[in-house]
Amino acid sequence: MSIEILEDTSTDVDLDIPWEIVLYNDDHTEFFVVIAALIDACKHSEDMAIKIAVEAHKRGKSIADCGDKDEMQKRKDKLQNYGLTVELQQV
Repeated sequence: MSIEILEDTSTDVDLDIPWEIVLYNDDHTEFFVVIAALIDACKHSEDMAIKIAVEAHKRGKSIADCGDKDEMQKRKDKLQNYGLTVELQQV
C-alpha cells in the first residue's frame, strides 16, 4: 500500500480571514460628516464614531470596521458615498 501526498496549490482567498476598512484623514470632509457616516454605514455608537474619527485625524488613518469581506465591501462603498477616503484590506 502506498500513500500519495498531495500539495495544496490553491490560491483562493480564505473568506474566514477578517477584512478591515481603513479610514484616511482628509482636508475636505467636515468632522460631523465623518461621524455621521461611521454611525450610518458601520452601525457604530456616537462615542465609537468620534474615537475613530479623532484617531484618523491625529494619525492619518484609523480602522473604521472589520469583519467578513462582503459586509465590509458594502460598508466601504457606503462610506465612499459620503465622500470619505477608505480602503478595504485583508487582515
